[in-house]
Amino acid sequence: MTDIKDRDNPHKYYVGIDAGSVSLNCVVINDNKQIVYETTYTRHFGKIEETFISCMKTVYDKLGEKNIRCVSFTGNHGKKLSQKLNAFYEFETICQATGALLIRPDTKT
Repeated sequence: MTDIKDRDNPHKYYVGIDAGSVSLNCVVINDNKQIVYETTYTRHFGKIEETFISCMKTVYDKLGEKNIRCVSFTGNHGKKLSQKLNAFYEFETICQATGALLIRPDTKT
């Protein structure tokens, strides 16, 4: 994970939210596709929107709101959140395959 030196740095960050049936998880990458922040496994106990807001407050505190270029969603509850916020949504299996190829370009299955 990359060090976060200055929350007001000129870098842009991209937030990925997995809002599943049980948990809401978040990862933030930079322009170089390096992970700069990720949350621990967080159960939402059915309070998806509240958990998302709490997560984003933490991201904003750590990285600065103005440095967030976009927020995208996946997961069981991600579709509904993305529609409410007019944000990008992608199916979980596409995210998993894309992530695997990013980490291991030689992945075949």
